[in-house]
Amino acid sequence: MSLKHWVEIHGTGRRSERHAIGAGLRLEWLDSRLRPAPLAVAPKGTAGLELVVANEGVSVRLMQGTPNPLIVAGRAASEATVAFGDELYWGELRLSFLAEAARPTLLLAGLAAAALVIVGVFALRESVDERSRVGFDAPDLTLPAASCDRQGPADMKPRAQQLMRAATAKEQSYPFVTGDGLIAAGYLAQAVACAEGAGDTVAVAALQQEQARWTQKLRGDYRALQLQLKLALEQKRDGEALKSTRLLLELLEKQPPGKYITWLTDLSRRLENSKAS
Repeated sequence: MSLKHWVEIHGTGRRSERHAIGAGLRLEWLDSRLRPAPLAVAPKGTAGLELVVANEGVSVRLMQGTPNPLIVAGRAASEATVAFGDELYWGELRLSFLAEAARPTLLLAGLAAAALVIVGVFALRESVDERSRVGFDAPDLTLPAASCDRQGPADMKPRAQQLMRAATAKEQSYPFVTGDGLIAAGYLAQAVACAEGAGDTVAVAALQQEQARWTQKLRGDYRALQLQLKLALEQKRDGEALKSTRLLLELLEKQPPGKYITWLTDLSRRLENSKAS
């Protein structure tokens, strides 16, 4: 029996929608909402998403010129494959992907989880909701400044190359160890300082370009995680909120202590207690 595949669109203050993906679906962003259309060549300048069923889920791709990245598991992307039963974010919208045969199981699991939440964490709900109100703006991501730890151009130049290799290694591990993001930024800042001390203008230009790219990525991921946490708290999805809180704390591990990190730590503890109840 062939399966039918669906996308559900959810957002704060809007009615949820459900559309069949079929052989392929284009969701065009018109009049502040996503409108379904057949998967075909889109008119020039049309913003939105293209969805195609793949072996393991749904392949989602941003149409050319579409603002806002896709947010999948806390990471920004222009295209991704999302497994059935999972979801992604685009702007303030949450998209869930379902296969018809799996849908009853997913619904029962959702109902059972809802029942557990009502019975097990009702007493903690007010506490979590109250602490989810930040009451202040999250600080900007503070990127490390550094000086070269070598003396003389002869030592500074190879040190810059060594630090660049170390930064590349941390960039590659960042998708798996979130805290490595700022460590990579620190290595890049130190590499720039060493290259400048060595008078290597070519290396300085290349390192500064990489530093700008990595800074933009980290700040984009930081904003995306903040948005993901905000939506999860508003929609009372504690599991997603806890996941986003933990990723934010990992990303901010090397940041100076402050009330935002204190708030995240407290929220994480309350969400964990709510989950365990």
